[in-house]
Amino acid sequence: MKIKAYAASAADARMAGTPMPVMSSAGSGNHGVTAILPVAVCAAHYKKEREETAKAIAFSHLATSYVKSRTGRLSPTCGCTVAAGAGAAAGITYLMTKDAEKAAEAMLLILGNLAGMMCDGAKYTCALKVGTGAIEAYHAALIVMGGHHPEAQGLVGHNLENTVDNMVTVSKNGMENLDRAIIEVINQRFA
Repeated sequence: MKIKAYAASAADARMAGTPMPVMSSAGSGNHGVTAILPVAVCAAHYKKEREETAKAIAFSHLATSYVKSRTGRLSPTCGCTVAAGAGAAAGITYLMTKDAEKAAEAMLLILGNLAGMMCDGAKYTCALKVGTGAIEAYHAALIVMGGHHPEAQGLVGHNLENTVDNMVTVSKNGMENLDRAIIEVINQRFA
């Protein structure tokens, strides 16, 4: 699968300032890359119809927007991997199964896997994070389609809403000083 290469390359081009349009998701171009390309690549690989593909991409956007609406526009966690990665996992799973419950289970796997990835500002290594979110979305979809059902453990709760609540709690209470610490590290370079 070309998922990671395509997604990381698109984000790398964006971070380098390439003047090409990209569709955003939840207000971010890199979120759009992560939410759309993995679903589109899977659809092409598995020869899905255009309407099926469009519905799955819409599902991915909705799932991405749901997570972002809870975590906030600016969050200490990387929205490309966490929110858009979860959206892509939902979109791929929905594309392959037409089952919204399985799509939510794939989101749980992504949230449990990548919830701790921090955002340390927009820069060229965002491409690596986008690639990680994209390929892990595919892996989560495969795991769920293989019959695995995520259990409540760690940050993963009994359902999607509970899991996102847990992430918000950790993000707001447990990572509240992260932004300040990152700014301090960056400022030390210029001191």
